[in-house]
Amino acid sequence: MSEGERNSETPAGDAPETAPGDSAEVFEFHPHRGKLWILCGALGLMALWLLSSVFSPPEGGVDPVALGFGVSILTLASAMAGRAASDPRPVLRADAEGLVDRVHGRVPWEDLQSWTLRRSSISPGFGWSMKPGRVPPENVGLFRFQRVMNSLTGLPHRNYRRKLLADGVEPIAEALRTLRPELEA
Repeated sequence: MSEGERNSETPAGDAPETAPGDSAEVFEFHPHRGKLWILCGALGLMALWLLSSVFSPPEGGVDPVALGFGVSILTLASAMAGRAASDPRPVLRADAEGLVDRVHGRVPWEDLQSWTLRRSSISPGFGWSMKPGRVPPENVGLFRFQRVMNSLTGLPHRNYRRKLLADGVEPIAEALRTLRPELEA
């Protein structure tokens, strides 16, 4: 069908013609809550296992600083996973104005440099990058840290792992191809 032709099954007034980015659709992507709760529990159990070495230390003893640091990190990571699992908001929302990231807030399409679907066997996922000099409205320090760390490994500024999203990353790519296909890297 050529660009000027219309599907004969669709009456002329039913679906308005929209350009990419003018869609009124809203796409929401939620975390895989079950996997996040499992991660929360596993990290908590590891913290308890490490803490149990106080009562039955291995031969040679336990360095209390390393023990305290390990228990603190594992407990914090467990709490963060539990918080993410219990948050009802979507991880990512895409609409005609831009993306809404649960951590970084609204990112307008004008500030986005690109988005990409990573088909890696090690770390498949979805990511987006902002134009140089632009930052999201919330948690700017965290975003700058993520941008630097991810750029060292060639990843986009913000990443979502496939296994931690309820429906994977393919629906995100399909939605963004509908909304802003020109930004795909």
